Amino acid sequence: MLKQAIALSTLSLLLFSILSYSEVYSTSNSNARISVMIGFKAKPDDSLVKAYGGSIKYNFHPFINVIAASIPEKAIDALSRNPKVYYVELDGEVHALGHTPANPNIEYQNAWGVDHIQADAVHAYSKGANIYVCIVDTGIDYNHPDLAGRYKGGRDYVNSDNDPMDDNGHGTHVSGTVAAVLNNVGVVGVAPDAYLYGVKVLNKQGSGWWSDVAAGIKWCADNNANIISMSLGGGYSASVESAVNAAYSKGLLLVAAAGNSGAGTDTVIYPAKFESVMAVAATDQSDNRASFSSTGPSVEISAPGVGVKSTVLAGGYASYSGTSMATPHVSGVAALIWFSYPSLTNVQVRNVLDNTAQDLGPAGRDNYYGYGLVRADLAVPSNTNPSPTAPSAPSNLQAAAGDGQVTLNWLAPNNNGGSAITKYNIYRGTSSNGEQYLTYVGAGTLSYMDTAVNNAQTYYYYVKAENSVGESLASNEASATPQASSSPAPPPTPSKVSVSSITSSGQGGKSGNQHIVIVASLLDDLNNAVSGASVSINVLRSVNNGPYSDYGSASGTTGSDGKVTFKVVNAPSGCYKAVVTSVIASGLTWDGLSPDNTYCK
Repeated sequence: MLKQAIALSTLSLLLFSILSYSEVYSTSNSNARISVMIGFKAKPDDSLVKAYGGSIKYNFHPFINVIAASIPEKAIDALSRNPKVYYVELDGEVHALGHTPANPNIEYQNAWGVDHIQADAVHAYSKGANIYVCIVDTGIDYNHPDLAGRYKGGRDYVNSDNDPMDDNGHGTHVSGTVAAVLNNVGVVGVAPDAYLYGVKVLNKQGSGWWSDVAAGIKWCADNNANIISMSLGGGYSASVESAVNAAYSKGLLLVAAAGNSGAGTDTVIYPAKFESVMAVAATDQSDNRASFSSTGPSVEISAPGVGVKSTVLAGGYASYSGTSMATPHVSGVAALIWFSYPSLTNVQVRNVLDNTAQDLGPAGRDNYYGYGLVRADLAVPSNTNPSPTAPSAPSNLQAAAGDGQVTLNWLAPNNNGGSAITKYNIYRGTSSNGEQYLTYVGAGTLSYMDTAVNNAQTYYYYVKAENSVGESLASNEASATPQASSSPAPPPTPSKVSVSSITSSGQGGKSGNQHIVIVASLLDDLNNAVSGASVSINVLRSVNNGPYSDYGSASGTTGSDGKVTFKVVNAPSGCYKAVVTSVIASGLTWDGLSPDNTYCK
């Protein structure tokens, strides 16, 4: 029988949710819709959010287990209590940092910051070629003469399209400091041969939402950027913390502005304050901390941020101040490092930046300058090898024979030669050292199945990696002899379970006093009924077409027909939905889906 009960632990969670929510929204409007980000304990459940009346903006899975959505205000508390939900947080605003004109009468002066960190000395042997820097900001004016040749695409989350044209100017200014071309016109960037991705998450006024920032970070990671540069910030977001941590774990280096909140015990803002992000403070031409630059233990490194001249809209140039302007100096030096040391990980590049910084302020790392001023010439000394070469050979090639097929697997080269791997060329022969070119696979693929083979014939293989310079040497040789299968393939076995349907009907008495009988049916992925499975549900109720709220929960076990029955006794009038929250079946994995269903009485 379905029971309505609230556990003590749930009450304490509800109290926290109500208090934190009322601090932001002091007046209640039952029809109001609130933008939130919902953290799930496992795979996010679209149907659960929709059952509460939610409209989904982004589902970030599998990058992070978060859904950004707009939901009715009254649904927040019930959704927070759902056992599948880890947290519900407001989708907070985020703003560009800086964009303050320093001196409009010095438009044509050179970019002093690039010279001050001695990036110009490095340009003779490293300009950051083939390194991708993702600018998460107001977009990029990709028609600017100093940026057009560096722009390689992007995404606009403000207008939901693939055209991140800047209509504010902040992102364009940041981009010029990273990679304005070296052409004797205007300014030059720290890494003038680096590539730029533009990800627009801030609008014309320089403001935006954390959900769009999280989406932008995911886009950078999905599109194989090396560095994410974020000259923006705001309050804490658990969802954005998950996003930056996920990107860092995938090998990206994340750099962000420490903030323009001035001195204090800890005034650094997010995302710079997250452990997986480098927080950048601002300095002036005398290596003094800028008065506006935030301070605190999260400050990791410093860079020029006062009166920095760079690219602006309509092909122009201007000088701005802010930790926004300091951040791209560090992003650019990271690109110089990665070009000259292509085998380094993001953690190692971060260590190089910190270990070669010019110490400022109190000895060692401090709350004002971090490790000190970023120095390109110390991070990338002149004895590095700047010229790209062919990559090293793939290794550990393995060939496994099957019936009419050979499956190859190998490991990527230890060194890409300073230029990104573009593909793997596969060679095959019927005698050792007699291989000829067969086909290729993309740079992200380390396996190939050869089905154009004959059983009982031995085949020999090797693989070569290719970049912009050319092919590597051959991998080790591997061989295999495909054979006809001696026994029939075993019958398929199920691995997943799903809720195929949820039906509800009235039972007994008059309509106003009817019980509601809810039947959930389970099938495996071979379309067999699943018996002995434990099923848990939440029942939601709507009155007078209002929003759905929790009415109760129950658990049961499926019978031999794969069905489990629940009963809501003496259910009052209204509309009801049943949402499956858990399915536990021996040897099977639940797909996490709960079919839509509604019963009104």
